[in-house]
Amino acid sequence: GRRLAVAMHGRSVRAIDERDFMAIVDMGFRASIADPHERSRVPYERALRDRAFTRTLREAYGRTCALTGLRIENGGGWTEAQAAHIRSVADQGPDSVRNGLLLSSTIHALFDRGFLALQPYEETYKVLVASAGIPDPLRLLLPRDGVLPIDRLPREKRDRPHPAFVDWHFQKTFKK
Repeated sequence: GRRLAVAMHGRSVRAIDERDFMAIVDMGFRASIADPHERSRVPYERALRDRAFTRTLREAYGRTCALTGLRIENGGGWTEAQAAHIRSVADQGPDSVRNGLLLSSTIHALFDRGFLALQPYEETYKVLVASAGIPDPLRLLLPRDGVLPIDRLPREKRDRPHPAFVDWHFQKTFKK
C-alpha cells in the first residue's frame, strides 16, 4: 500500500502505511464522538457559561482592567478587557464574580502564567509581581506602590475577589 510521512511533534518524520494511518484516525474519531449529543452540548453550555461570567465581571468592574485601570472600548461597546479566573476552571474554580478579575488581555496572560498575583491587603488588595519575566514597560502599567486602588474593585464588597481564591492563585500559580 501507499506510505505516508507523519510528523512527530514537528521533530521527526516517520513513514507509516496508509491503512495504519487511517486506523489511527478512525480510533481518534470514534473516541471523540462516542456520544455526539454530549459533544455538541458541552461547547454550547461552555459558551453560555463563559458569556455570563464575562458579562458579570464587565459589569462589576465597570469594563475596566482591575490592575491597570485601562478601559479600551470601541463604538459598539466591545471592551478589550477579559474575564479572568483567579482559580482556574481546570482546577475546579467556579464561574463566580468572587473568582474573577477583569483584566486587559496582556495582563490576563501574565496573571494566568503566574507573573502577577493579588494578596489581600487591609480593605483592598496588593498587586504582586514576579521577580523576573515582566518587561519594564509593562511594570509601568501596574500600581506604583503595588496597592490596587479601591476604585478599580467592584463597588459591592460581595463582588470582590474572595481571599480563598486569591490565596489559591498565590500558592499554586504565582512565580514567587
